[in-house]
Amino acid sequence: MAKYHSQQMRAVVVFGHATIVNARRQYFGLPFMKLLRMEYPEVVVLYVHGDGHTFDVNRPDVHNPNLYQLE
Repeated sequence: MAKYHSQQMRAVVVFGHATIVNARRQYFGLPFMKLLRMEYPEVVVLYVHGDGHTFDVNRPDVHNPNLYQLE
């Protein structure tokens, strides 16, 4: 991401299988959310997954208003 951030990246879409805040969030979700908060706070991120097979849009990180989760 650093390469594209230096080229004025404004948004990114990430596809995953499970929700970003699932039971194993310490392996991906928490480190990923911290990276976004600390290194890319101005970049809008859409995390898309199909874990629950229902439509829902939320913000999984109350400290990062630019992170959206779409199920």
